[in-house]
Amino acid sequence: MRRLLITGATGFVGSHLAYRARHHWRVYGTFLSHRNHPPWIEAIRFDLAKDNPSILLDTMNPDRVVHAAAIARTEACHLDPEKAHQVNVKGSERLASACATHKIPFIFLSTDMVFDGTNPPYSESSPPNPQTHYGKTKLAAEEAVRTKHPTATIVRSNLVYGHGLGWSTSFSEYILNTLKKDGKVTLFEDQYRSPISVRNLSDVLLEIVENPLKKLIHISGPDRLSRLEFGRKLAEFKGIDPQNIQGNRMADHSLDIPFPLDTSFDIGLAKTLINTKLLGIQSGLELEYLTEVEEWIGKK
Repeated sequence: MRRLLITGATGFVGSHLAYRARHHWRVYGTFLSHRNHPPWIEAIRFDLAKDNPSILLDTMNPDRVVHAAAIARTEACHLDPEKAHQVNVKGSERLASACATHKIPFIFLSTDMVFDGTNPPYSESSPPNPQTHYGKTKLAAEEAVRTKHPTATIVRSNLVYGHGLGWSTSFSEYILNTLKKDGKVTLFEDQYRSPISVRNLSDVLLEIVENPLKKLIHISGPDRLSRLEFGRKLAEFKGIDPQNIQGNRMADHSLDIPFPLDTSFDIGLAKTLINTKLLGIQSGLELEYLTEVEEWIGKK
């Protein structure tokens, strides 16, 4: 059976992709701190900042590598930029180089945070200008990956939401948990994204794993929504009064981290290259919260 290695397999996207892929691939995954790893992967502890990726590849002998591991919390990168650089940039660079040496197709997961949010919607040809340290490390990692593995596929995604599998959480889960605990939540009404269901994204990634694109591509849902609009649609979908979600504006807050206002995507290229339908918010919520996980697996 073909072998797929997913770094960051205990993360939100990584754990979903591993679950989805296990019917088609023998799935291996790396973790750093989550020792209670998903049971559907063969796991190995791997530190991107320190460990030798060639040894990892020799041990797992994968046919494909999806690199989902990163310090992905913007605040964590802001507080420890050197560690973020070592993990997100240097670690990705070493792994991409090792995959190139082993002639293994490499899929690197990046982010909308490489943009400054001033000139949306963003296509693959839009010039990046990251404002956060997280975005800067991901852009530097993209450049390093292209240099070390020129045929790598780089996938930028945008506000991934959905039901957790027990190893990590999401923006939508944060909203629902906060509503359950406090009865209300406040979200930015002037920060816009192109949300995508994690199951929909996993389906797309599995398609790319099967047939690597060897280029940069933007993957998101087709809808441009503020965080407030997203939260209210989620609440209404779950039978919760959407007025329990209140709005505020970024301009009214003194933020230490310069989050971009609008990083919504132009997904025209994806629509021409990807067979998997990119779901709008209503269909995405149905896939996440009305479809049992095994039913989702059975749809492919």
